[in-house]
Amino acid sequence: QESAENYDLIGIKLGFDLTLFHISEFFVAYWEDELQVKGDLDSTCNIDFCHLTKRVILELLKKITGSSFPLFSVIRTDYFGGDGDQCASVYEGDQLVSKEIKTINKALERLGVLPLNDMDAFDTVGLA
Repeated sequence: QESAENYDLIGIKLGFDLTLFHISEFFVAYWEDELQVKGDLDSTCNIDFCHLTKRVILELLKKITGSSFPLFSVIRTDYFGGDGDQCASVYEGDQLVSKEIKTINKALERLGVLPLNDMDAFDTVGLA
């Protein structure tokens, strides 16, 4: 098991034993080249919107979790002034957990977030 910082990943603890890592297409492209890992994971997202579902993300998570089949989600949101879009895919290893999970709330719930009081999963972990 290696440190996330070895791969320029700075985690934000969300509770529920979850850590959020911010990534960009530039981050993904760098590590694809550095680790020589190419290819896409299946995704429930629109291909133009959720282009971060790359196999290299899985390889990085294997290294930092020590698991061959880490449970993780790739989420993306793009909102401005209340208008926007989101997508989410949840994986165990390189397999989609469910093609029905397409929203951030559903992904967080599948990862173990239990919404509190009148909040949804997104608000419960402080992403609002």
